[in-house]
Amino acid sequence: MKEVEKLRELYIAKEKNDFSKKNTNRVDYQKWVEFVEKNKETYTWFEDTQKGKNILKNIDSIPNDFRDSFVSLLKKVRCFYNYRNTEYDYSIGFSEQSDKIMISFEKKLLIKN
Repeated sequence: MKEVEKLRELYIAKEKNDFSKKNTNRVDYQKWVEFVEKNKETYTWFEDTQKGKNILKNIDSIPNDFRDSFVSLLKKVRCFYNYRNTEYDYSIGFSEQSDKIMISFEKKLLIKN
């Protein structure tokens, strides 16, 4: 795996995606889970983080109107890349609606980044 700090240009997608057309490049949920499970030293499930554990611990205190959205995060759909083993820079999520993987930054990006 390449070190992200050394990259000048990062190409995440295999090919360009036209959101106006139906895309057949889908990710199988079970393969997604298996991949993260096989690479536990590199990825951490949201439910295994302190924030995820706190949500689970306090789930009964969350109003019913909002509970489903919190519970949905605890179903192995979101993980974090353990870039420095102490903090999470990237979040990787599986979309159940589109069967796609999305990557997002967890920290505010600075100009130096």
